[in-house]
Amino acid sequence: MHHLGCERNDIKHINTAVRAPRANSRVKLANQTILHYLRSSNKNPNEWGLILRRPMD
Repeated sequence: MHHLGCERNDIKHINTAVRAPRANSRVKLANQTILHYLRSSNKNPNEWGLILRRPMD
């Protein structure tokens, strides 16, 4: 099921080694980017779930 959601949303799923510092830094950077997008789109954290459900342009 997970792979279908990734395909539908054009998400590339990449497996990485557990506790690999390089992989961890990439995830942290991606999370910071998402958080920046959320904060700039809407100041109310209670509505971030709504933003994440719509396509990102």
